[in-house]
Amino acid sequence: MLSFKAMQGGESRRHQPLDDAGRPLYCNAADHTAGISNKKTTGQAMSNVHIQLKLFAGLAAFTPENSDRVPIAAGVSVKSVLQELDIPSIKAHLIFINGIKGSLESRLKGGERVGIFPPVAGG
Repeated sequence: MLSFKAMQGGESRRHQPLDDAGRPLYCNAADHTAGISNKKTTGQAMSNVHIQLKLFAGLAAFTPENSDRVPIAAGVSVKSVLQELDIPSIKAHLIFINGIKGSLESRLKGGERVGIFPPVAGG
């Protein structure tokens, strides 16, 4: 079995999310900036920007049918995604983005796995 480094011709490359056709979702560093729409080199807006959304415990009832491919605008905050899906952001206590702790203000580029947990109490 080849390692990721070996499959890439020996060069270490940072993972970049791909669209359904296998093309990079972002063309240059400027596309990653919040507030700038994601563009192809042709200048057309890209429409294949999605996240995978997992809602746990009491938030599971808010899970959309398309939770594996929730369409977003590149650069949008987690809070904006929750508002768009009518999920009360006050109930989002613990947020993970690709397994790393995030916040309501975290910006999404597309291709991320977002997990959200409500406040939990007990003993």
